[in-house]
Amino acid sequence: MRILFTSVLAFCVLLSLSVGCKEGTGEPSADFPVKIGSVTIGSAPQKVVSLSPSVTEVIYTLGAYARLCGVSDYCEIPEDGSALPRLGTQINPDTDKVIALGADLVLSGGDLPQDALERLAVQKINVLIVPPVSSLDFERVLMGVSAVLSGNLTGAQNARMTAQRLNASIDAVIAEIENPVVSAVLFLPGGAVATGDTYAGSLLARAMAVNIAANASGYQMTREEVARAAPEVIICPANETMVYKTAPDLKETPAVKNGAVYGVNTILFERQGERAVEAVKTLADLMYKETQSSSTEISNP
Repeated sequence: MRILFTSVLAFCVLLSLSVGCKEGTGEPSADFPVKIGSVTIGSAPQKVVSLSPSVTEVIYTLGAYARLCGVSDYCEIPEDGSALPRLGTQINPDTDKVIALGADLVLSGGDLPQDALERLAVQKINVLIVPPVSSLDFERVLMGVSAVLSGNLTGAQNARMTAQRLNASIDAVIAEIENPVVSAVLFLPGGAVATGDTYAGSLLARAMAVNIAANASGYQMTREEVARAAPEVIICPANETMVYKTAPDLKETPAVKNGAVYGVNTILFERQGERAVEAVKTLADLMYKETQSSSTEISNP
C-alpha cells in the first residue's frame, strides 16, 4: 500500500480532481492548490526531481526545465541540463541526494520502493506517479504534468499551446508525404511489435503508415503473422537490422526482398514530448523518401 504522499497522476482526471473550483461549475478558479488523489500541491513546485526519462522530456517540452533539480541515471538531457545531478532510478532512487537537494516534488514513471517512499514521506516530499500513455494525444500527455508544475489554469493553457505546436510540427512533416500507402511493421527491442494500442503504434500511424499490427495488442504479434501480412517496410532496433534482414521466416516479405529493412534508435518510440516530432519525421523519411537507400541505419541522439 502506498503511503500518504504518493498518488497516481491520472492525466484524464487531474483537473476534475483539483480543488479551488468556481462554485457550482466544477471548474478550477485558481492555479493552486492542485489536488491529485491524496496529494495536494499548494503552490508551484520549485525543485522537481524526475526519475522517468519520458517525464523529463515532457518537462523540457513544456519549457519547465528550470524547475528540475535532479534526474534519473537514464535521462538524456537536452540543452543546458547536462549538469543536473543524477539520482539513480525509480527502482533504486538515491533518496539521500533527493533530500539533500531540497526537492519538493518527485515524478516517477512507476512505483518507488517502499523504503524510499517512507523516507521521502518523512521529509514531506510529494511523489507522483506519471503512468505511460498508449496514444499520441499530446494534450493528454502534457496536461497532468503541466497542471502540477504551473497550476490548474496556467498549466492547462501551456499544455494546450504546446500540444498545438507539436501537432503543427507533425502536420508539416505529413504534408510533405506523397502517396502514403506503405504497409509497415515496427519491431521494438526484445522482439516486441508496435501494436495499435501502443504509443509506438500511434507514432507509426501518425507517420501515415498502414500498420500491419494495428489490430493486434499488447506488443504481441508473431513473426509468422508478420510474414503473412507482407509488410513493405520493416523498422527495427539499429543493432538488430541484420537479424530481420536475414530472418528465414521474413525472407519472402516485400520489405526483405526489396531491401526495405531499416534500423533506428528505438528510444524515439519510448519518450513522449518533443521527441515525438523527430520520431514521426524519422519514420516518414524511412518509408517515403525516394532518396532513401535500401538499407539504412539511423542513430538519433
